Amino acid sequence: MGTKITRQNEVGSRTNWLVLALPVLLLIGLIVLIAAPPPSARGGATPEAEGCSVRPLDSLGLEEFASVEDWLDSHQKGFAAVENVLDSAVADDEEGALARLRKGVIGPALDPLNEQLRVVIDPTIADRDALQSRLDQAVAALPDERPLVVKVAPGCHSAESIRRAYMDVEARDWQQPGEPVAMTFGIDPSNSTVRVGVDPAASESEAALAGLGDEAITVVESNMSTWRR
Repeated sequence: MGTKITRQNEVGSRTNWLVLALPVLLLIGLIVLIAAPPPSARGGATPEAEGCSVRPLDSLGLEEFASVEDWLDSHQKGFAAVENVLDSAVADDEEGALARLRKGVIGPALDPLNEQLRVVIDPTIADRDALQSRLDQAVAALPDERPLVVKVAPGCHSAESIRRAYMDVEARDWQQPGEPVAMTFGIDPSNSTVRVGVDPAASESEAALAGLGDEAITVVESNMSTWRR
């Protein structure tokens, strides 16, 4: 009988301890939850950052391209209307690839798999509504049965970082002495970088260019038919 009572007392003591400790444990858990950083602060990308790029058109396979070819053909006027809106924001005395970047516009990126055109802008620009409204009005004025869907979206890199990368590439300071380099380059809004096509034979210069360590530069094999000098 004495042993039985002892066991009951032990069980009762453990139960009382749990009852008393439960509020403390809940309070500790609440404090940890409040103090925990959001996902973006833990090193993970935010949903918006994860969606800052689209597949470039030249990465589509033959079947994929065939499936979106009609969409591309049917919206040529819409693409031109978007270009006109973007050019209208640039002063008459400004020319070249850097003019739009000064206004925070990285450029239009075709997203045919989702049947939309993204107008990529500097990710630090918070107010996108004014530009979105102008673009919507421009495409709505066209006599298309299915107006082009245009979406103003933040880029992966700032317009200023792309501008600096462009100037670094253009300066050719990375080019190795005695190694002539055939290359093409241009701003690629699909991933907000300066896309550089380098002659595969110029391996040292290609390595030097990649060695700049600039995330706003993408080095690929040269494709003269796609990228302008």
